[in-house]
Amino acid sequence: MNKIVASLILVILLFVTGCAINGRPPDYSITNPSTMIDKSGNMVVAYQVNFGHNSRSTYIRRLGEQGNFLWGEKSLELYSDRQGFLGNGDIDCASMISDEKGNVFVVYPIADGIRVQKLNMEGKDVLSPIILSTDNTAVVPSVKAVSDNSGGVIIAWIEGMNNINMQHLGNGGNILWQKTMSTPEIDQFNMVCDSSGNTFVLWKDKPGYSEANIFLGKVNSSGIVPWVADSLLLSDVNGPADTKGTFVSQIISDGNGGAIAVWVQPVLNNNGQITSQKLFTQRVRADGEILWNSGIMPSGANSEQATLSEPRIIWNGLECVVFWTSDRSIRAQCLDGNGNRLWTEGGITQDAGSTDAVYYYPSNGNNPGEVAFVWNNTEEGKIVLRAQCLDVSGNKKWGDKGIKVSSAPAYWAAYAAPARISPAVNGSFIVTWASGENIKARTLAYIQRISADGTLLWGEKGIKLQD
Repeated sequence: MNKIVASLILVILLFVTGCAINGRPPDYSITNPSTMIDKSGNMVVAYQVNFGHNSRSTYIRRLGEQGNFLWGEKSLELYSDRQGFLGNGDIDCASMISDEKGNVFVVYPIADGIRVQKLNMEGKDVLSPIILSTDNTAVVPSVKAVSDNSGGVIIAWIEGMNNINMQHLGNGGNILWQKTMSTPEIDQFNMVCDSSGNTFVLWKDKPGYSEANIFLGKVNSSGIVPWVADSLLLSDVNGPADTKGTFVSQIISDGNGGAIAVWVQPVLNNNGQITSQKLFTQRVRADGEILWNSGIMPSGANSEQATLSEPRIIWNGLECVVFWTSDRSIRAQCLDGNGNRLWTEGGITQDAGSTDAVYYYPSNGNNPGEVAFVWNNTEEGKIVLRAQCLDVSGNKKWGDKGIKVSSAPAYWAAYAAPARISPAVNGSFIVTWASGENIKARTLAYIQRISADGTLLWGEKGIKLQD
């Protein structure tokens, strides 16, 4: 009898949570959709459907300014393989890069490597799909791709435990150069490419090695490292081996051959314990000179916060804007080229509700100095998706609380993840997200367009991407 009761309890728990025994998601779920605006102002959206735990398919579709489907009523299936759920909140299902002629590179992980496709404005392949082989399927979540700003694409991934492999593909899919950035043990990385074709790679070592120090490397348009050293040490934490308080976030070009990086660094007491955290930014000149001494603190001088996390940085067309979370709120500060804070001391604060974890994603706007961000917010005990736009002075354009984009969770409850926001035509923004009405429901991919004044243009619920 006891066995029967225990079995019934287990069945009830699985029904309520919608989870498998091993904690994986429901049998039908979505990995973060990603969006690109093409040269005509239309939207190209990629999303990945996970069927069960051992199969997934990558889809793509193109929408016009009014939300109409341009490639027919059904999404185009790019590839299907036997691979499990890709559940990290910061992982997009695919990277999409325009070649400025209306064609788009789509880069996404598959079971045995990285697949690169190039589609024209009709959704047809203009190149045979390219497979970049890797020696480790664990490389999949680390794949990143950026435009070389000349019609090609630069792809990077972690190979093994101590290499970041980079490959530059030209407009025709030909390999222009290959490069490996090495360090004893890599934890995570980010990269950016400037208008001159210089690629900057920012990475963090695992805490087991060098206390999670942060490094920056540069590769020029010919695939050559122009600095004397292969990489620069930006942060020497000098803490215990189990230090976990340093997180690499985004890196941006400074528009002059250099780069600006942001990270969170732990503050340790005499016993080597983490007591609080500090947020730092650093600018590196084109020749590799570190400009801002030990780094600038956007949150204010000697500012230490126990819950500081999730740093991000973007270029707003005039200066850089740094975002971070603290005390269940999202904060932002604008810095000029010398690291001077341009907005109110401590930054602009956006209340993110009472949710324990704040998931958000920022973007530059269409107008110089304008930035926007989207986040999970708690409203009457329910998670909703909200968005806010800041002008050049940091004023909130969409009201103190922002606007509600969706009443459904930004993801199903066990794998909360940020939505994505990007600028579109006529001062508007595009938001993509995955949501399910409850924890046991299927998750679906959605897209919404928001006007410059914060009006939802595609209905209250947005447009569902799945067929």
